[in-house]
Amino acid sequence: MLVYLYVRRVDKDVFSLVAIALTALMFLSTLINEGAGRVWIYVQCFYDWVPLLVSVLLVAYARKAHRDELLWAILVVTGVLSVCNTVSVLGWPQGIVTGAREPSNFYGHKNASIDLILPSVGCSLLLDVRRARRCSVRSVVLFAIGLVQCIVSYSATSVVALALFPMLILAVQFHKLRPLVNGFSCFGAYVVAVVLLMGVKIQELFAPIIVGVLGKTVTFTLRTFVWDGVFSLMTPDHLLLGYGASVRFGLFFNDFLYNNAHNFFLHVLVSGGLAGVALYGVLILLAMRTLYRERHDYSAAVLTVVVACFFVIGLMESLITISWPLMLALAYYWRTEPASNFSR
Repeated sequence: MLVYLYVRRVDKDVFSLVAIALTALMFLSTLINEGAGRVWIYVQCFYDWVPLLVSVLLVAYARKAHRDELLWAILVVTGVLSVCNTVSVLGWPQGIVTGAREPSNFYGHKNASIDLILPSVGCSLLLDVRRARRCSVRSVVLFAIGLVQCIVSYSATSVVALALFPMLILAVQFHKLRPLVNGFSCFGAYVVAVVLLMGVKIQELFAPIIVGVLGKTVTFTLRTFVWDGVFSLMTPDHLLLGYGASVRFGLFFNDFLYNNAHNFFLHVLVSGGLAGVALYGVLILLAMRTLYRERHDYSAAVLTVVVACFFVIGLMESLITISWPLMLALAYYWRTEPASNFSR
């Protein structure tokens, strides 16, 4: 249905065309590496990359005449799921499914909760702006129940992101500070953090905080091993197009089997190679350019904060979710909204 609406009713733009090209690239890379082998690998490729395409096409269609409906839809779906997940976490702190290596809550793994929290709170705040408010009780409650989920089930990266969220929201309340929290500054901070973690390995210097405060090891629960392993896989034969979904659930390093690269940049690299990184980089830079141009607008600042928190999650997770590309697409298309409708 979205493909039909896009073809018939949506003005084509660079962002949506790059999203289509990126999704096609991941299937092409999978085909090259997998051939006519395991069918479930192609199903996994669909699960991993079609949400990106769906998100972009949905926002591209709804961005003008149906923006409020889209925001309400995201809020209702993610908000209800977030409430259900909170009940699950409080009622069954050890997980609904026990006995497995990673206990599951209502919404699945504890690290997945943030995929409900950020879009629900972000869209609630955007709808608050539509009613000339900065923050409603609804937004505070959604943030609070999200924080409860992440603390009780304890997802360290999510807790860090949710600690950053109110600080940035507070900063953008001030007109002089708001322009500093823009798309390029947040993306630049993410790039610097990736270089420091993977190139400089600065985590060794912050061992007391990582171990003593966050309760993690300097390997970030064995993540550094898969990071180094992914780099070792990028041989000349796979550097350009990567492996597609062929290596999903098949990354074996340091006697441990990983199902993904546990880092956004590395997941794109191992899946689509340098071509995938370039295409995804174009998507991000286009969205960040919009957020930078609208850096004085409060609603755009809210989106910037949400995207910045996803960047934090992307340091430790692969962002294989519909929530991340959905908010990225909202960030890119946000510029089409008349400025008079939003609080400055």
